[in-house]
Parts: sequence; C-alpha cells; structure tokens
Amino acid sequence: MRLILLLFMVVGGSFLRCSMPHHQDEFFGDVEFVFKGKYANEPLVMGKNYTYFDQSLINFTKSEFFISQIKLKSASHEHLLTDIAFISLTESHTSIELSEAGYKLKFSNIPVDQYSALSFGIGVPSNLNSKQPSQFDINHPLGEGSHYWSGWKSYIFSKTEGVMTNGADATNFAYHSGFNSAYRSFEFQKNITVKANETTQIVVEMDHQRQFGTSTQFVNIAQDPIFHDGGAFMIAFMNNYQSSIHL
Repeated sequence: MRLILLLFMVVGGSFLRCSMPHHQDEFFGDVEFVFKGKYANEPLVMGKNYTYFDQSLINFTKSEFFISQIKLKSASHEHLLTDIAFISLTESHTSIELSEAGYKLKFSNIPVDQYSALSFGIGVPSNLNSKQPSQFDINHPLGEGSHYWSGWKSYIFSKTEGVMTNGADATNFAYHSGFNSAYRSFEFQKNITVKANETTQIVVEMDHQRQFGTSTQFVNIAQDPIFHDGGAFMIAFMNNYQSSIHL
C-alpha cells in the first residue's frame, strides 16, 4: 500500500510540474547598450592625438554624459528602460581594445517584442534637473555632487575635455553643458527584436570630431577653450553633440 501511494505521489508530482504554466522568464529578455566613442572613423582612445579640422592635434582626457528616458517602442506599447543613467567613456576608452569593446549598459527583464523605435535624451530632463544631489541616494546617478552646478541649480549634462596642440602651443579645453536648454532628444526608427532569455545588443556611436562642428564650420578651441554656461556657444555645441550620435 505504501509503495502504491509513493508511486502515486511521484507520478502526480511530475504531472503537476508538466502542467504548470511556463516560467515568466520565457516572456522576457535583456537589452545591452554599447557606447563607442569615435573620432571620425577611428576608435576614440583617451590621450591619443587626432588631427583637428585646422590640422592642429587634439586629444581627449574626459568624455561623459547623462542619458535619460531610454524607451523601446513597438506597435502595441512602449517600454521605459530607465529614467536616468550616467555614462563615462573616460575609463572605458583608454586603449584601442577597450574602445572597440565600448562602454556597456545592460537592462534585464525587457518584455519580448518586435520593437520599431528607440528614443532617449542626452542630459537631465527638467523634472529631474529641478532637484539636487542631496535628494538622491549617493549611489543614484543624480546623487553625485561633482555633476551638479549648485550656483546655477542645474546638473552638468555632459563634459568633454582635452588638449589642443598647435606647434609649441598647447591649450586645455573643457566644454561642460547644462541647463534645460541643453537637453537634446533622439528617436531612431530601428527594428529591435527582444527574444526570450537572450541579450539584444544596441551599439551607439559618438563621433567626437563631429561634436566640434564640420570641416567648414568648427569650434576655434584656442579662442574659446572653456564654456560652462547656458549661452549661444553651448547651444551650438550641443547641436553638434546631437549630430554626433548615431546607431
């Protein structure tokens, strides 16, 4: 009798397990963004000299920015991956190998779907830019005080720093953007398939040469090596910044 009962329990348990709904992981996948710095068609490497528009030499020592409101959109819905994240290419682009590997930002538990568009912003949206670092946990992207202008009550949306060399003359440059007027929005029409238990990779390239303009109209770094206000220079730079980003 005990043997029959034991067999019933084993068979019954197996039947119940087979009859249970699929695990919810089968309806979710991961999305990994890979941010790759470039200078024209070359991988961006911190400290390496590149040829500027006027044939001077330029190298970069810092490149970092906030990215916000990252959304995937499909015919039926849109999915918010995060409201804010901080990206630094400074440490992730110290060699060609690291530059080609890129800076990775991964999101898990993304609903399986065939998405047709990706949108995000560069900078801190106004509803968050009205806050201060003290209102966030220290581990939150907006909790770091070094990314905030207390005097102007704005986060620093982006930092691009380096050195311009022309013969014996060297000029340190630092271009920092902030204020709501510097915020830039993007939307890319792109088929992005998220599959169950798989990682979908999205490569975002940033051309640091394009941040400074074009061959016919570019920033005179020696003349204007620094900005950290909301003036016309910053607006023009952020327009170039927007043009520098593509998938």
